Amino acid sequence: MTASSSSSGTNPFAAAAAVAISAATAQLINIKSHVPATLDLGDSNFTTWRTFFLIAFRKFGVLDHIDDTRLANLMLDDAEWTQIDTCIVSWLYTTLSFDLLSAVIQPADDAYTTWTAITDQFLDNVVYRTVQARQQFHGLHQGDMTITEYCGQLKVLTDTLRDVGAPVSDPDLVVSLLSGLNDKFSNCVTTISAARPRMTFRQARSFLLQEEIWMNTRAQKAAATALLSSSRSTGASPATPAAGSAPPTSPSVPQAGGQHSGGNDNRARKRKKQDSRPRNNQGCTTTGGQSRGTPTAASWDNPWHGVVQAWPLASLSQVQPSTGLLGARPGVQPQQSMAALHQPAGQLPPALYQALTGLSL
Repeated sequence: MTASSSSSGTNPFAAAAAVAISAATAQLINIKSHVPATLDLGDSNFTTWRTFFLIAFRKFGVLDHIDDTRLANLMLDDAEWTQIDTCIVSWLYTTLSFDLLSAVIQPADDAYTTWTAITDQFLDNVVYRTVQARQQFHGLHQGDMTITEYCGQLKVLTDTLRDVGAPVSDPDLVVSLLSGLNDKFSNCVTTISAARPRMTFRQARSFLLQEEIWMNTRAQKAAATALLSSSRSTGASPATPAAGSAPPTSPSVPQAGGQHSGGNDNRARKRKKQDSRPRNNQGCTTTGGQSRGTPTAASWDNPWHGVVQAWPLASLSQVQPSTGLLGARPGVQPQQSMAALHQPAGQLPPALYQALTGLSL
């Protein structure tokens, strides 16, 4: 059906009446490409869904099918108008969820009746819906939500209040936005509040989005810097030997048993010299009283360090001198190893001489 254009004789700028699409064109339209939202009772997308459909009705020139300007029972004689009206009913049913469709579908419905039944599911009981939406609107806080999620919920509640006849002004929406922000955006509250001219809700939302992006970028840089510092502080130094490797040995450090590397000739001469020394009855040399079985000291050690005193001094001083077959032993100089006895020059007691030399007088 094509509506005749009408114009006022006095107003040259009077708009012509909208031209409706034909019934054949309406049957070929894929409404999903014009209304991408699916309406559900559990979702808060009624405003979005209705906005898409109102745009489509104006675009195709069929707004008079749902605005109560023409009654369907009066247009029964117009076959093309009736076919377009039936196509609109099919569009509406196609964009509903199964639960909502089962609640509103009726046989032989026209477009106006179907549109009214759907809107009543979301706009009936206006007083209760207004009270509930206002409580949610004024009690909303950002919490763990991002700026996009937080502003999105504010916008949904604002649309709901407008749909039930209690619209929220843009300045009030900005105040509610600032009052529910997290503490990390506290510096933005002063900036947005002091802006002249005053920021709209869209401007405040854009400002907070940029602030959130900047804060996330700064946090990522700080985390990367901390990770780099931690890896440097815990990393192995080049001078640190690897785990399980033996420490390097210095040529000057003696090997096991107190021996000097490369000192085989010195050890052989020392062993030969010790074998030529007189021994006591216990098989120990007079030098240091050490056993032949003990390892020799290192070349830098004191040869008299650790000398064992085998006999107490008091008992040695009480030994009575005795004469042998040849008489008293002529006086001899005490050996260096017994210098600690403080024996004066002269004759040694025979018992001490026999004990030291292992010879019988």
